[in-house]
Amino acid sequence: MLGTEDRFVDALRRRAAGGDPSIRLGIGDDGAVVSGPRGDWVFSVDACVEGIHFDPAIMPLESMGSRALGAALSDLAAMGATPRYYLVSVEIPSAGAENRLRRVYKGFSALEHQWKLHLIGGNVSRGDRLSLHTTVIGELGKDRPLTRSGARPGDGLYVTGTLGESAWGLRLLKDRGRRLNPSERQSVQKFLRPSPRIDEARFLLRHRLASAGMDISDGLLLDLSRLCRASGVGAALREGRIPRPQGATEREMLTGGEDYELLVAVRRKAVVRLSKAASRVFHATFKSIGVIEAAPGVRLHYPDGRIVNASRYGSLGWDHWKS
Repeated sequence: MLGTEDRFVDALRRRAAGGDPSIRLGIGDDGAVVSGPRGDWVFSVDACVEGIHFDPAIMPLESMGSRALGAALSDLAAMGATPRYYLVSVEIPSAGAENRLRRVYKGFSALEHQWKLHLIGGNVSRGDRLSLHTTVIGELGKDRPLTRSGARPGDGLYVTGTLGESAWGLRLLKDRGRRLNPSERQSVQKFLRPSPRIDEARFLLRHRLASAGMDISDGLLLDLSRLCRASGVGAALREGRIPRPQGATEREMLTGGEDYELLVAVRRKAVVRLSKAASRVFHATFKSIGVIEAAPGVRLHYPDGRIVNASRYGSLGWDHWKS
């Protein structure tokens, strides 16, 4: 069943269908792809709003900047694009605005340096609460974008990193009296400063290893359901294979969201190539978690033999109109 957000996006897609032939891919994926004289470019925008996406009582303003830009760049990673430019529109209460903005923009610095990213514009406006709307522009060149619509039955399902770690990190942040061990501090940092998987996505694109993909921003079950719907397929997940940190719950792993890891489908004939190349280049970053099936829907296969339809979990992830 589609959530409110997905129904609204579908309506926008129908409204915007057709038109300019330079638009290679419009509404409905992680980014829009537009052709230029020397190749293709990917455009995406993301929002980070006080009280919805972050709590200033537990998150430094520098981390808000890091999260806002990192989340936006993850959409470029999902398409296989190399980040080049970004713009930021800011709404902020007038009290202490200049100092608060300096701290937010300081949070952009690490990702700017890492990706040689250029801030090229934006807007500042007074508002009732702090919010950032970050537009990112990435270069594809002559490469074909990684989209959600190419998965086929028999493809293997892979993820990068661990899932549920950001949700666990947020839970740890809220427990202020707790002394954190190194593993817990790492999970908190993943929540505060997400690191988009740009190199991994470019690797997949360059070697033509993935048939479909996206980033996991709203939860594994919800985002996998979107990939399956776009491809006209279903999926079987092996619950025991899904990587998660020791402290994260199963629900955080499946529906927590904001991990900004990659979820990709890989053709059967490319699975061995991915395993060998990824272990050599990325130290086994890619983990096998299931397979694409012809039957619609997402099913979880447990080590004890149980098979559970994902719809039994109720909310599959983050719905911006309900959460």
